[in-house]
Amino acid sequence: VRAGQLERISLQFDAARRSLDASNEELQWQATSAEGLRIRLVDLVRAAAVEEAKTAELHAEHRHCEEALSELASLGGDAGPSAPSPTSQPAAPAVLAGPEPLAPPPRPMRSRRRSERPISDISGLLRS
Repeated sequence: VRAGQLERISLQFDAARRSLDASNEELQWQATSAEGLRIRLVDLVRAAAVEEAKTAELHAEHRHCEEALSELASLGGDAGPSAPSPTSQPAAPAVLAGPEPLAPPPRPMRSRRRSERPISDISGLLRS
């Protein structure tokens, strides 16, 4: 009877050990995945901060240009009777803007290799 009990306990212990090993392996995989996602998040936050800085710089430049335009407009109003009337010339922002930009040329078609995935398939980025 004791040998049977020891055999059963030994089998249960081996099963528990295999289960713990599998759980440990799963936890290690999840930790690796979480670290990869954390690194990507840091990169995205850094890129967002760079874009926000660029946006702030562009807004400041835009404000500066608007101030310069209003200063030019006020100087033009003080030029006297020989200055052209404001209705005879287009508004300064329209003149400075220039012609509307052309659409980019169409990209040449190319066949996709089997290994290439479309950009919209980001599921692979999240599973590293």
